[in-house]
Amino acid sequence: MKRIVCFSLLLAFLSLTSFATSIKRITLAELQARADLIVLAKVTKVVMEGDNDRVTIKIDSYLKGESPQTIYTITLCSRGCLKDYDPALKEGDIGVFFLKRSRQKGEVEGAYPGSVATFNKDSYDLTEKKDPNQPDAGNGR
Repeated sequence: MKRIVCFSLLLAFLSLTSFATSIKRITLAELQARADLIVLAKVTKVVMEGDNDRVTIKIDSYLKGESPQTIYTITLCSRGCLKDYDPALKEGDIGVFFLKRSRQKGEVEGAYPGSVATFNKDSYDLTEKKDPNQPDAGNGR
């Protein structure tokens, strides 16, 4: 689990620094400090609205912060603004989301532009329960 989180943080940091924009680069520590919630989540719905995508995510686990709520909607600007700073997400994508609470119930916003790190498709499944009879490849068994 720690490797997944560290890898996700590295991906988020690289996504923040890889585009040439006028947005001030921040450190991972600053990104973490700006986020009210850091979550592992799966994208369940994407609605395109002009340059923005309204993305609904289902939380699998909280890495920072807590909430009884497990479904949130976030608006990402993935086309045309900030040189595609936010990723274009699709239903089924999973990743780490750095979020700030919103005043509107059920909604959150990114803690900073580009504060989403996704995993390669089919690499992980957050919703499946592990079979206790299968060896754990991460522990070298």
